[in-house]
Amino acid sequence: IKKSERPEARAIIDAVSDEFKISADDLRKGRRGEGRKALALLARREGAMTLPEIGKILGIGDWSTSHLASEGERLVEESDDFKRRVDRVVRKLKSAR
Repeated sequence: IKKSERPEARAIIDAVSDEFKISADDLRKGRRGEGRKALALLARREGAMTLPEIGKILGIGDWSTSHLASEGERLVEESDDFKRRVDRVVRKLKSAR
């Protein structure tokens, strides 16, 4: 997929914020939660953003960003609820293109 066809960071933040019922500010500045894991995962997967780009959005370093995205991947595999929510965000992002 071309970079121009990928969602912008703002669109990902808004969609995750809406799905996980957390403000965009809390999502970016919070320290825990499934919403941040979903954001890191989707920014990497759907937005094709680099770890430094995602880390800048979340105010964390590369290692922490990688860890969050990995935790998101793990939750997709282990939690049907989390997977459904991530899938809803992906559908919302694709329908907005």
